[in-house]
Amino acid sequence: AYPDIGRMTPAQLEIARVMSETIPEGEQVFLTGTLTYPKERWIHVFSHTAVIPDHPQEGDHTIPENIDYVVLDYSDMLIFYQNIFSITVWRNNHLKNWTLLRTVQYQQDVPIYEVWKR
Repeated sequence: AYPDIGRMTPAQLEIARVMSETIPEGEQVFLTGTLTYPKERWIHVFSHTAVIPDHPQEGDHTIPENIDYVVLDYSDMLIFYQNIFSITVWRNNHLKNWTLLRTVQYQQDVPIYEVWKR
């Protein structure tokens, strides 16, 4: 079993379910905000979608050109009380011309996750 940080959150299971119901087969999904590689892979498996994870340690948060959807996962940051301001700034800068398909709120003005379409 994975340690606590490596376990899927209920929100991440919900993200995968919503992705499998919302995103057509063959579409490319850019996933950002998920903290560990195993979680990214489980979201990929549970959602039955092609997930391309964001790797901030590589220093580039640019959305690849071939991406059809962006999924912002805030759930790990909320659990570990990290500042979600940086992902909100990234969202505002990179998703200006995208359409928000779904958002689930944790608290007022604090989303758990969002699904965007190009």
